[in-house]
Formats: sequence, C-alpha cells, structure tokens
Amino acid sequence: MIPGIPPETRPRLISRFHPGSGQGHYKATSYYEVQRSLALQHLGLRYKTKSTCKPTPFCPIIRIQPLNPLFSNPNTPNMSFPPWTSTTRHDTYPAISPTNPALSSKGKVILITGGGSGIGAATAISFAKSGARAVIITGRTEKSLAASAAAIKALGLGCEARYFVADVEDAPRIEAIFSAVSVECGKIDVVVSNAGYLPDHSLLKDARLEDWWRAFQVNTLGGFTVLQAFLRHASREGTFITIASALAHLYFPGFSSYGASKLAAVKLVQDAQGEWPERRFFSVQPGLIDTETSSKSNVPGEDTVDLPAGLSVWLASPEADFLKGRMLWANWDVEELKSKEEEIVDGDLLKIVLKGWP
Repeated sequence: MIPGIPPETRPRLISRFHPGSGQGHYKATSYYEVQRSLALQHLGLRYKTKSTCKPTPFCPIIRIQPLNPLFSNPNTPNMSFPPWTSTTRHDTYPAISPTNPALSSKGKVILITGGGSGIGAATAISFAKSGARAVIITGRTEKSLAASAAAIKALGLGCEARYFVADVEDAPRIEAIFSAVSVECGKIDVVVSNAGYLPDHSLLKDARLEDWWRAFQVNTLGGFTVLQAFLRHASREGTFITIASALAHLYFPGFSSYGASKLAAVKLVQDAQGEWPERRFFSVQPGLIDTETSSKSNVPGEDTVDLPAGLSVWLASPEADFLKGRMLWANWDVEELKSKEEEIVDGDLLKIVLKGWP
C-alpha cells in the first residue's frame, strides 16, 4: 500500500517494490493507461525516466524523487478521473491540424495575448499555418515577442505578423492596441486570451497576500480587460478563447488563487456568451505542458504546445459551434465531441453550475 493514493486506484496504478531512504523505485503497468503523472502527484513525487533497474515493455520502471510536500496532502482528492472521451490526446492530430482545409483561417485577423512563448507562440504559428491574414501578439517581453513574430514570417506564408509590448492589466494600453489593429488590419476575428500568472503554490494559511492576489490581477482582471476590448472591436461573429485550467473545477491543495481566478475567467466566458449569442466564446484546459509558467507547479508535462494550439484553430471554425459558451479539455478528442453534440447541447453540459440545483 502506498500512502497518498486512493485505495481504489492503488492496485492498478503503481506498486512499490524497493524502499529507499527518502527515494525509491516504483513500477507502473503503463505510462498513459494509468495517467502516470496524476498518480505520482498523489505520492508527492516526480518521475524520471532513468533507473538503476531494467524496464520491460510491459512494465516500465521509473525512478522517482520527492516533490513538493503539498502534493502528498492527505486531503487531496482522487485525481484518477475518467476521460470525457474514450480517446485522450497528447499532441496535435488531423482533426485539429492547422493545415486541415476545413479549418482554414484564410483572411482572418488573429490576436493572441501572451504570444511570445509557450502556448501563445505555438498558437500564433498554428493560425499562420491555417491561412490567417494577420497574427498580432502581445506580451511583456519584447525579445520573445520579436522572436515569435519572426518565426511566423519565416514560414513564408504571407501572414502579417506584428507585436505589441503590453501588460493585460493595463486597460488603456489594451484598448489602444485593439483599436489600432481594427483600424489598420480590419475587425479582429479571433482572440486567444492566453496571458496568465501562476502564484507560488502554498496552503491558504501560508500564502503571501501580494502573490496570491496577483493571480486575480492577471487572470481575472487582465482577462476581463482583453474580453472587453474584444467585445468592442471584434467582428460580428468573432471567436474568443480563454486559456483556463482544470483547477477552475477541480480541487488541488496549494493552488487556491490560481484555481479561483481561472474559475472567474471561465464564468466571464459563459456570461459573455449569454450577452452576445451571435459571437463564439470558449474556455480551454490546455493540458499538462512544460512552459515557463507551469514550471512553478513542479507537475511534469506530458502534452505538447501544439495540442491547445491546434484546438484553438478548430474552435475558431464552424465545427465547434455547438460548444459555444462551454469549457473543454484539449485532451478530449474533437471527433468524439462532435458525436456527442446532441447530448452536450440538450443536457447543457460542460458549463460551470451549482451541482444538484435545480
């Protein structure tokens, strides 16, 4: 028996076979079948592929080391949740590929906040590959923004690439950027609100107030600033995508500020859809991805940046109309989601609600 892993998941997830002093060796039946990273989070551990023991194809062996003690909190719930689609995606695939003709962004103007690196930079590239007329990125670091814009131009696809140094909390600056883009490039067709902040993880009683509140300043206030500018300057049937987090609807100790601030951002998306039914609003859990921001969480990544990037291109297409106002995970297979359209729409699923009411 391994402390920290719920009884119903212990036997099939992971089994300890060699105790150590502060470290140990474990073996898992399958990396992806048992959602290895989630299992290891329960243990408060991080996986490493190197091992002093020889792995087999059917029972790979992983060496692990202690991680943040918060991850072994006894109150941590069972994170071995079932996927919402039978297929779980970790990388881009044909249905969301930016080169899929059905998802063409030809002639569209795209604006992405936090576009200098990670998910934002990959999303900018994906829209350029999809045929966008112009991709505009914003962020706080000019060097990374310039590199991202240069990468778009290097594709040689004729996509105009521009960048603006800006903080999403600076409402006048964001408004000025949206106004300038709409005048010089035309109405904005797609906005991906990707800029975000992850505070140091700590329990509520130990959190530093300034750092805890910073998540709301960036993720909620900043997200609202971008949303409001979109409403004022986007095309009549424009698409707004906010990069959210599973922590908006799941509990995990030490991330109260991040989860609550992302929950507020998701609720804003639902409210915006209600006020502007002709437009398209979505919230996305991007996956477990190694980025500069997520590195603070110490949670190992197992998804590529191309996964949420491709999903954003798909969401900007008519194929995703039935998901308007909803939150989805990038790991869910979109073909399966399409097959569940009636269930999702009739059941008003994939929205933040008070469970059990009405």
